[in-house]
Amino acid sequence: MKNSRLRPQPRINKYLISSSARIFGIHDSDNLLISPAPPDLMNPQPGRRALAEGPTYRTYFFASFENAEPVETGENTLPPVPDFHWVGDLLAVSLAVFFGKRFEHHGLIETQGMFCMPSIVAREIVAHALPPFNSVPRADYGNDLNLTRLCEIAPLLDYCTGKAVPHTEGVDPQIKEAAIRAFFTAGRFYLRALHMIEEQPEAAYLDLVTVGEVLSNQYEYGDEEIFDAQTRDLLAKISDRLGAADARRIRERLRQIKRRYVLALKKLVSEDFFDVSDSKVEYGRLLKEEFEKTLSASYDLRSRYLHVGESFGLSVTYLQDEFVERAVAIAVTGSGDKDFEKILRRAPTLLGLERIMRRALLQFLNDRIWPLALRTPSPLPG
Repeated sequence: MKNSRLRPQPRINKYLISSSARIFGIHDSDNLLISPAPPDLMNPQPGRRALAEGPTYRTYFFASFENAEPVETGENTLPPVPDFHWVGDLLAVSLAVFFGKRFEHHGLIETQGMFCMPSIVAREIVAHALPPFNSVPRADYGNDLNLTRLCEIAPLLDYCTGKAVPHTEGVDPQIKEAAIRAFFTAGRFYLRALHMIEEQPEAAYLDLVTVGEVLSNQYEYGDEEIFDAQTRDLLAKISDRLGAADARRIRERLRQIKRRYVLALKKLVSEDFFDVSDSKVEYGRLLKEEFEKTLSASYDLRSRYLHVGESFGLSVTYLQDEFVERAVAIAVTGSGDKDFEKILRRAPTLLGLERIMRRALLQFLNDRIWPLALRTPSPLPG
């Protein structure tokens, strides 16, 4: 075959990934290479203009990995057609959570011995100065924007390419596998929220709340944590009069999803979270003493939107130029509902909820999947 060395290799898969942030370095492991793909500076259009940060700026990367040998099939069985597109999706999720920046998987450029054409359509990001989009490391677990730091999540990246996560002594492999699936499910919602913050703030908010719901399902809680004293007494009376089986059925119906959501996030967000902030102003920072009410209000906003149709988009995006993380002011809703306004005043903004969920994802990854070298900068002055 002529030029066989120039043709795509049958087991090499290459992806185009981008970020709205300026990110440097190379990640080069045994099974995965992620390397920047700078613009052609010899091309006068766009040439060097592509290096200027703004609404259309992107850092592009090529990610490459080699898949395992295909499993042999019988003579009368057609071999399966491999699909490795999902690897790029998982890599984008991993990078977004680790760096706290918006990433996008554009598609394959080479797979199974064929060239492919990825989608390179990139929408403008008008609010490109916001923390999830800009080129400033995040205040909370602000990993340097350098691909060499990815060695800290190497087992997670190996999992993205089909390799098993290393066994942890004393941990059931099935439990760890379930935790990894939960991480990527929640991570997909996190990344999708970053893509919708500007155009669909309410949908982005709902996706971020869903991150917390997914993670909360990975924890078990006793009745003392889930139910208040009055409900526990009522369940005890039901058990005495109707039997333990009926009490258990009622207990299962009273799943207290909101309570589980709040408890899980309180477990995953430790006190040092409040030592730093992306907010430019002191009054816009999340408060430790109000954190439980803040979490509860975020879930209430989600419920009011889904079940009552209460719109809240302007309130959670208000004062975004100052990166405020809690609702220091609310937009006039016109509903006249005092309870709804109280929820709005307690709820985190989109930026605050995004930071909470990223911290929760990283802490979940650290606690349940693979220990990380998590570092938080010194507290902001004042």
